[in-house]
Amino acid sequence: MANVLIAESDTDLRTLLDMLVLEAGHSVTTVTTEEAAMATLLHSVDSYVVLLDSHLGGDHLAAVALLELAHQGALLRPAFVLLSTDSMFRLPPSLQLLRGLLALPVVDMPFAADDLLHEVEWAEERLSRWGAGAPLAQMERGAPPVEAQPTWPWKRWKRR
Repeated sequence: MANVLIAESDTDLRTLLDMLVLEAGHSVTTVTTEEAAMATLLHSVDSYVVLLDSHLGGDHLAAVALLELAHQGALLRPAFVLLSTDSMFRLPPSLQLLRGLLALPVVDMPFAADDLLHEVEWAEERLSRWGAGAPLAQMERGAPPVEAQPTWPWKRWKRR
């Protein structure tokens, strides 16, 4: 089962998510701030499925900061699932851009427990397929590992 990091500032929702994910058999770590989430992800040797609130800490900037670190390659082991009270299409432009670049699933709140757990299991599958240390952007897009990608000879030739 997966290690799940719940990055949610609302106490009631964090408790509900914790109970749902624990009942599904996953291990859970909860944090309430961007700093705690970064510290957990940067200093842990474990892979995490991260349930990230799009308004962590009251605005979207904390979620943007974490996802930007992931996009830049600083976070090599997490698989993110974005939790949002807005629909996917009403996210702030910066979150929409990062969601697209990292191919992040979005779970709209209020959510059905089965939908949330399905996304956690799907993220766990991506982690197990790639293993720890896979580049996040490549892993999120579902691209094959670098060594499995074909090398086309005509791409190496220069046109004169």
